[in-house]
Amino acid sequence: MRKLANLELSLLALKSCDFEDYIEEINEILRCIEKNVTYENAPGLRSHDLIRVLERMCYRSSLAESQTSGYHYPRADSLLRTSSIDYIQTKVRKILIKNI
Repeated sequence: MRKLANLELSLLALKSCDFEDYIEEINEILRCIEKNVTYENAPGLRSHDLIRVLERMCYRSSLAESQTSGYHYPRADSLLRTSSIDYIQTKVRKILIKNI
């Protein structure tokens, strides 16, 4: 559990100091999930762990967004039940990377 929190915190820190690198890391995590390969920055985590990190980040981001705008994004866990990886990647990017 600590590894998941460490990855999430490092991504949040990256988002605040270098947004371009944050975008690259989110895309890399999505690629690792899709191809079921090890993520270099967290080699001890498996694809399902990476999914949990993104789920938590999406959920927290959607909560913050809904509190400020009144709009509520779909929960990440409902996104991950969808069979299309392209759909999942698009939704995750829209939630986590709002500038795209």
